[in-house]
Amino acid sequence: MRRVAATLVLIGLIVGGMVLSIAAPGSSQTADPPVASTARGFHLREVTNWIGTEGTFRAVVDTAALPSGTSIGVTLHQAVNDRPGLDRAIRGDRLGGALFTSTTIAAATPTTEIAFPVTDRWPQPTDGTVIDTPGVYPVVITASDRNGERVASLTTFLIRLPVPTSITPPLAVGLVVEQRQPQTLDADGGPTLDPAAATDLFDSLRVLDASPTLPLTLLPSATTIVEGNEVASPADSAALATLRMGPSRLVLASTYAPIPLDSWVDAGLTGEIERQFAFGRNAIAQTIGTAPESRIAVLDPSIGPSGLDVLRAHDTTEVIVPSAQLVADPRTTPAPTRAFDVRSASGDRLRAIAADSAISTRLLDRADPIAAAHNAIADLALISLADRSAAQGLAVVVPGTTDPATLRALLDALSARDGGGAGVPGAPLLSPVRLDDLFTVTDPTISYETGRAAPIIRPITADEPAPLGTYPDDLRATLRAIDGLLTMVPDAPSLAGNAVHRALASGDRGLSDPDRDRVLASAGSAVRSITGEIVMTPEQIVTLTSRSGKVPLNIENRLTVPARVHVSLRSAKLDFPDGAEFDLVLAPATTTRIDARVTTRASGAFPLDVVVATADTTVPVTRARFTVRSTAISGIGLLISIGAGLFLALWWIRHYRTNRRASRLVAATHPSQSPERSEAGARSTGPDDYAPPNDSNLGEP
Repeated sequence: MRRVAATLVLIGLIVGGMVLSIAAPGSSQTADPPVASTARGFHLREVTNWIGTEGTFRAVVDTAALPSGTSIGVTLHQAVNDRPGLDRAIRGDRLGGALFTSTTIAAATPTTEIAFPVTDRWPQPTDGTVIDTPGVYPVVITASDRNGERVASLTTFLIRLPVPTSITPPLAVGLVVEQRQPQTLDADGGPTLDPAAATDLFDSLRVLDASPTLPLTLLPSATTIVEGNEVASPADSAALATLRMGPSRLVLASTYAPIPLDSWVDAGLTGEIERQFAFGRNAIAQTIGTAPESRIAVLDPSIGPSGLDVLRAHDTTEVIVPSAQLVADPRTTPAPTRAFDVRSASGDRLRAIAADSAISTRLLDRADPIAAAHNAIADLALISLADRSAAQGLAVVVPGTTDPATLRALLDALSARDGGGAGVPGAPLLSPVRLDDLFTVTDPTISYETGRAAPIIRPITADEPAPLGTYPDDLRATLRAIDGLLTMVPDAPSLAGNAVHRALASGDRGLSDPDRDRVLASAGSAVRSITGEIVMTPEQIVTLTSRSGKVPLNIENRLTVPARVHVSLRSAKLDFPDGAEFDLVLAPATTTRIDARVTTRASGAFPLDVVVATADTTVPVTRARFTVRSTAISGIGLLISIGAGLFLALWWIRHYRTNRRASRLVAATHPSQSPERSEAGARSTGPDDYAPPNDSNLGEP
């Protein structure tokens, strides 16, 4: 029995080898796995996306970095059946049997082309192969040196389409292309686009403009669009102008910055969330010339049931849910291709369709942009082939940081889907649609748990709300300052534009906590740079010679627009007959003088503080301290002075009258009236006249 079993196994191996030899003459049963490392510069330039019932598969690879004499080999392997098999093939791991092999010598040019014919019927074409079953077939391209040592390899895929007469509808694909780039902070903490990010943004817009009839959905970030406008050249501005709503283009509304919505809800930033939605819609509407679509929203891991309530309050009824928020491991489990419902925290139901997270991740591979796009197409083809039932749909989000070359290759593959460019067409596996049409053509999975037919409800996962520290309070204070600034320059709200942009952009969930705080602080600096253009003389001394007078206030407006301010006068010793507070409009680029009437309560020197604020009084603009000196006498002091003067006058009058009366009472014969006495009195006094008194002269005159 053992001999019989061994004989049967041997026969099976021989027969299998004969079959493979027929399918691919001269090839071995299995190919050696390619080396794991890939030489620098060895990547795809072009590749055939689809093969119909008959056509030529063509791939162009960069070989400029390879030494002369390098041989380029190509091996077509048996089809992969699922996502794990696709990933293994991309890694060159556990490939199926070889169906076709070929070798060529790299040309002395920067690129080398590999091409072979494919048909769906025998006889086998010369230097080609027969593939009669739709599927995704790995194509391994290797580079070997003169000694036959493999130095580089890459994997792409031959996607064989069904026959043209196939009646199975293709998988509806709602492509969502983000216009979002990471923020870079400049020297003062303000957000900006670095040159590489700006180039990617504008190049991606040009790629989109080159496929104007391909149905897809755009998801612009207002922060990126505003910052793009700041650095755009005339040619780049023309690229931004292509961002438009149209028959093949749907533009979605979103928050001004991609905020962590559940964290903001948890922090009580309700009013600030409203601003994000309002300013985001307005910024995009100004760019595209019409209101963006608010009924459909694309979720991210920061949005859970609480965030769904916020979206529902902003007219959202349908959502795109990344499969990473639906399945345990999107790397192995494709996204569901039927519609479903999700439930908000308050119990509202929203229609939903999944976006495949693994495909979005594939698109971010910048090592080989063309291969990244083709791998994503191969993944979509596998999903379509796995279930050929009708009315299936799936969304694919193209991240904003995707290489423009990857985006171009992806759009090219979706634009020409029947393989006609390679030969005889087949039946397309994919059908690109706008998101609003995706919800129309995709049937839901039905549940009868409630006793009636209704779309199944799928739970979604989300990141736990992260604590925001002092950011909520700081954000509120900054937004209040911006509101105050707008009341000061209502005729020129654009002056506050930089501060508004920075305050809103600070909420970007892609920023670290320190960077978020720096951006917000730069918004406050932007406010102060405007209010700082209103100035007063720092300190002045004003002298009043009466109880009332006027204090001259000189307020300079260095802005080129009128400024509305509120002036407050404060002093413990001064009264203000016309009021201590008043509003004022400062003419642009000039100094306005206001004479403030004051009344003193006492004489002396008193401080007068003058505070100039925005029209709503919330933001101090400038201030000055005056010293008011009053030389006027108060009422009580005046009475005392008058009384003292009268007293002195009466005393002198009385003294004068007393002396006159005394002089009239002295007799003419009195010795004091004799001439001798007068002369003696006029004589100079000698030292003896002041002899000290003693007993003999005591009492003498």
